[in-house]
Amino acid sequence: GTLTERDTGQKGAPGRTEGQPAPDTRRAALPQGTPQQQYDYAMPLLGRSDYAGASQAFQEFIDKNPNSPLTSNARYWLGESFYVRQDYNSAARVFLEGYTKDQTGPKAPDALLKLGMSLTNLDKKKEACATFEKLAKDFPGTRIIGEVLPASDIYVSVE
Repeated sequence: GTLTERDTGQKGAPGRTEGQPAPDTRRAALPQGTPQQQYDYAMPLLGRSDYAGASQAFQEFIDKNPNSPLTSNARYWLGESFYVRQDYNSAARVFLEGYTKDQTGPKAPDALLKLGMSLTNLDKKKEACATFEKLAKDFPGTRIIGEVLPASDIYVSVE
């Protein structure tokens, strides 16, 4: 089946309570410049383990550059910034959104893998298995199917 916001248990923007306005006092995470310059600014934040800063920068990048060829990658890394902090609800929502918005993009199989892993961590095994099955069906020749899934213990069967 198709996964929806209902399956991930999360609605709206990550880290915000529904109905709560977005804070307007935070400073901009991205410098002025081209989308490439902004993306290049955000990526090293992950390498420095500044996951909150990376989340803010990637979200701002996505908001400012919705049609950039880099937006799909930025959305994946936004999801990753939540995943590493064990915010699996937000991660699942972002990975689902990333896959839904760019089902044939270079990060599509990675987004499905991380969506399945997030759902597994949320103890949503049935949805996780459906995600892994979709990954195997839609991307049979990818490195993820050949190397990552067989070597991991996240692919669980539901009886």
